Amino acid sequence: MPKLVKHTLIVSTFPPSRCGIASYAEEQARFVEKQHDHVVRVNLLEQHKRKETFIFSTSLGIRDFLIRLSRTRFRKLSVHYADRFFFPWPKNRSYGFHWKNTILRALQSIGLSYMGLMAGRWGEIIIHEISTDSRMPTAVRFVRGFSISCFRKMVFHSGVHLDEVISFYPFLKRRRACIADHHRFMQRNFPGTQAQAQAQLSIPTFSASLVLCIGFWNQSKGFEDAIEAFPNNDQSGSILYVIGSPKNDAEGKACAENLIALGSLKSQVIVLQKDLNDEEFDRWIQAADMVLLPYRTISSSGVAARASLYGKKLILRDLPAFREEYPEAV
Repeated sequence: MPKLVKHTLIVSTFPPSRCGIASYAEEQARFVEKQHDHVVRVNLLEQHKRKETFIFSTSLGIRDFLIRLSRTRFRKLSVHYADRFFFPWPKNRSYGFHWKNTILRALQSIGLSYMGLMAGRWGEIIIHEISTDSRMPTAVRFVRGFSISCFRKMVFHSGVHLDEVISFYPFLKRRRACIADHHRFMQRNFPGTQAQAQAQLSIPTFSASLVLCIGFWNQSKGFEDAIEAFPNNDQSGSILYVIGSPKNDAEGKACAENLIALGSLKSQVIVLQKDLNDEEFDRWIQAADMVLLPYRTISSSGVAARASLYGKKLILRDLPAFREEYPEAV
């Protein structure tokens, strides 16, 4: 009989999904594969080649996933959690009662709970994004808290975020929570020097600083604040590059139009709408003198972690999680 191989099961979104969590999960998968372990990537949202997909916003998707999970031999289960993966609420809907949605939420809770209980001490859930909205009904808080509490290990990227979530959701036990560096799975995708990066990007050598805002464009990133605050016709020669692309929805398109319009008003601001692969993303980071992240809200930033990997100076909005993770930043 052939030997049954145990896998590391990673449940998340994955590239080409336009999502920072997808990139983080893929980096984890590559890291594990370099340890000569077998990885099964389970995609929660979109159908991609070579990746199993189980849509958690449908009852059939949840059913199929539970069947797949029960048939899989694994040495470790790692779940990347964001509300939109497991408990997405319909757009423009409040937390009010809708019986069809309530049944679906119950199924989603069962699916997530089953993952944690089945994995036992080999399971972990990495909390990336989770709501602590005070308007959330008590029943919803109990359901989410119970589902997450089924995992023996909860991973956060900052103590601030850990404290906020533990105090908000019932059933969560602090002794099961830990803090892990956001860059623990990250490796450089661009091996060159800053001068080589600038040359490859056809960036002229500046006498002052090259400041970079990079990442997916949406309202929460606050990139427009960086453009508005950046000096115009400044004699120092400093320049701000805003690089990235929006998601293909109304908010993303409006954000892109706004950034491009604002950038056109300042001579020392360059806005480039471009989809970047991993190497291109890191090349831009290596080319920069400083990475500016004016996020309006964040629990942890993969861009900040990647910039730190290259030793870049960080300029961050004054948010509690940023203060804790990057005390040397401006």
